[in-house]
Amino acid sequence: MFNEKDFEQLRFLEGRWVGTAPDGTKFYDQYDFESATTIRSRRATDDSFSAFSDGSTVTLSDGEILSTWGEFIWAATAVSADAVKFEPRNAPSSFSWLHKSDSEIEVVQEWTDEKGQEQRYSITLGRME
Repeated sequence: MFNEKDFEQLRFLEGRWVGTAPDGTKFYDQYDFESATTIRSRRATDDSFSAFSDGSTVTLSDGEILSTWGEFIWAATAVSADAVKFEPRNAPSSFSWLHKSDSEIEVVQEWTDEKGQEQRYSITLGRME
């Protein structure tokens, strides 16, 4: 069971970030606390953050912290001042946000491939502000 104090620990996500996708292209994410229980994540089309192509939400409701992107839902299993881990409810992988410093976040995705082998991929996001 999580509460607003736990959710508040996710403030390290707030702001604008740049990362490099697996195909080598840059992407731009913005995380905003819309309320004490909702974070909105949006993918900008470029570094001006004037238009957005995609988005998701992280919400605290009834003691659960849920991340929703389209039809996919993940539930937080661990929250601290430096990390949050999400396990899939109906999604293909788990993921974590790790607060490395005020200017850097690591996003880690973990899944099991079609051969049953555990896979892991990591992307570093750098703060733009």
